[in-house]
Amino acid sequence: MTYGDNNKGRILGVGKIGTNSSTSIENVLLVDGLKHSLLNVSQLCDKGYLVSFDSHNCVIENKHDKNIKHIGYRSNNVYMIKLDKTPNHDQCFLSKDDDPWLWHRRIAHINIEHLNKLISKDLVIGLPKLKFEKDRLCDTCQKGKQVRVSFKSKNIVSTTQFERNKVWELVEKPSNHPIIGTKCVFRNKLDEHGIVIRNKARLVAKGYNQEEGIDYEETYAPVAGLEAIRMLLVFASIMDFKLYQMDVKSAFLNGCIQEEVYVDQPPGFENSEKPNYVFKLKKALSGLKQAPRAWYERLSKFLLEKGFSRGKVDTTLFIKSKLNDILLVQIYVNDIIFGSTNYSLCKEFSQDMQNRFEMSMMGELNFFLGLQIKQTKNGIFISQSKYCKDLIHRFGMENAKHMATPMSTACYLDKDETGQSIDIKKYRGMIRSLLYLSISRPDIMFSVCMCARFQANPKESHLNAVKRIMRYLLGTINLGLWYPKNSTCNLIGYSDLILPDAKLIERALVEPVISLALL
Repeated sequence: MTYGDNNKGRILGVGKIGTNSSTSIENVLLVDGLKHSLLNVSQLCDKGYLVSFDSHNCVIENKHDKNIKHIGYRSNNVYMIKLDKTPNHDQCFLSKDDDPWLWHRRIAHINIEHLNKLISKDLVIGLPKLKFEKDRLCDTCQKGKQVRVSFKSKNIVSTTQFERNKVWELVEKPSNHPIIGTKCVFRNKLDEHGIVIRNKARLVAKGYNQEEGIDYEETYAPVAGLEAIRMLLVFASIMDFKLYQMDVKSAFLNGCIQEEVYVDQPPGFENSEKPNYVFKLKKALSGLKQAPRAWYERLSKFLLEKGFSRGKVDTTLFIKSKLNDILLVQIYVNDIIFGSTNYSLCKEFSQDMQNRFEMSMMGELNFFLGLQIKQTKNGIFISQSKYCKDLIHRFGMENAKHMATPMSTACYLDKDETGQSIDIKKYRGMIRSLLYLSISRPDIMFSVCMCARFQANPKESHLNAVKRIMRYLLGTINLGLWYPKNSTCNLIGYSDLILPDAKLIERALVEPVISLALL
């Protein structure tokens, strides 16, 4: 049913109003969402009524005996008839329909078994004998019981971005060149509290099928180390400026490649007219071995054109000086950390990046590669409490007893060749996790490195030492590094002579250590 404003209502049933055959109105529609009854003037005239209108009232009367049946009053250009104030009270309006699911909805979506019980025992007057189809559910009831929305099966990855960046072109399949497959990868991006902040869908190439010398030549691309990130945080604290973070959307799609690479059409997005064609890549695609290098070359070239200078030791660090101010930019693939002693330089850099690439500005740096970063007016605090909790849970140490130190002073580890062997894969996984945690926890560095010596053939004694470290972490989850602002920066060098150990070391070692100290 279509209303005057072109809105539509679904017709649920057809019935009649009135019990007397001479005065009842046939073919009355029951419309979903309609709160008032609408009387059709033509139907009233067909039943022998006279309908007259003036500027205030509407009168419905019998044309034979001039008996007034109803009187309506004008309100907002609509004539309203109140049935409880009609002159005759010897008639009632009845809506009748035999659709069983209509009655199910009328009685507040009652359970079908209960409705059958009401029908069989005649517990409701006027309820018709209904028959329900087996193995069928009401759509509204089904949605009400649904606790999780199902995922869409297809067409959840758009190819618009590839066309906008001119990543590829559709060509005939070459006979003398390998074709690389493609697939869709889905993952959730979490914040420092483990809450999903973004659902990401990415089309990637199956780069493991690439052949060196044919599909790629050089693959090396520099990546910022976590030690470099920590040094940047220290410098920002000393110079008293804030660090910000931005993310390049689909960064690899901006990198141009020199090799001739062909990939299959994305699954579910094949060209209906040319299903056997393939894409020839003009730019890099995630999953290709040369994609990181292509993106790094594109980004570094852009920054050098903007007046930045590349770091001599750390080539992922770019520096720009203007008068007495400095702007630092640290790159980790598609994540960019930047900060300056002059905030206007940060705004200028952010605008330049958004003009060239498709960016998402993420604001102040607070979570990066598992590091939780708190930038306050008094300094910068970094920790890995979330990662530490996940580590303890992963290896089932939540209910262990806390320890005050990561290693006993009387503990002396050796090869323990007669000890019981353990799962090497699990042991190495624990060591790798603890080494990553030591970035913000130097208090466990010595103990973890001591246990890391025995990864080739770990024994039960070595596993017990690693578990003690985790028991120590269980009571010190929220520990981290604090860098106060306006501290003095000194570069200090150490030389540590390690004497020979008959059981572990066959020769003496000299280990120089250079550290940036805050005094």
